[in-house]
Amino acid sequence: PPMSWRSVWTSRVLWGIVLARFISDPVWYFYLFWLPGYFQEALGLTLSEAGWIGWIPFLVADAGGIALTSYSDRLVARGHSAAGARLRILGGVAFLAPLGLLSTYSPQIWMALTIFSLVGTMCLTWFFSTATLLGDLFPKNAVASALGIAGAFGALGGLLFNAVIGPIIDRTGYAPVFIASALLHPAAYLVLRLLVRPKR
Repeated sequence: PPMSWRSVWTSRVLWGIVLARFISDPVWYFYLFWLPGYFQEALGLTLSEAGWIGWIPFLVADAGGIALTSYSDRLVARGHSAAGARLRILGGVAFLAPLGLLSTYSPQIWMALTIFSLVGTMCLTWFFSTATLLGDLFPKNAVASALGIAGAFGALGGLLFNAVIGPIIDRTGYAPVFIASALLHPAAYLVLRLLVRPKR
């Protein structure tokens, strides 16, 4: 049945996804905004060299995110519930997140590109799959509102995270940020499992 604006805001499912996005979206914004600086400061590339290769992780992330999210449709076609299929994909990719820890030990450019591509794929799979999950769990008159709320809180998390990254990198380097980023998606998945329990 249709949902009122108030019932959208008070939905436990919505707040599960909102909190998960608030926790996990900062990882994407970190890689999006700080990767060029990392290439130059940690790997010793010039700005033009960073430009020549900096697009690779994002192209891989686009393709990988679309492919993994569409795989959940195949799971649905095999008899899984729609929400269950999305949660399975979200859980699977969330545990790719600790690969970001290897960024602190990746002096080789090819290794850094591989790690960033995998983490980027995970981030975009989360974007796409949580949006699809909202479509599965909310009536059509409320999907856009729920998605807008989740996106706004995700962006807010990214804003707050980026506000503290600069001073941390200035004092200690990139390692603490990579470590924190590697833990955020598993934490977000735990939030999802606690708060988003679709009916069978």
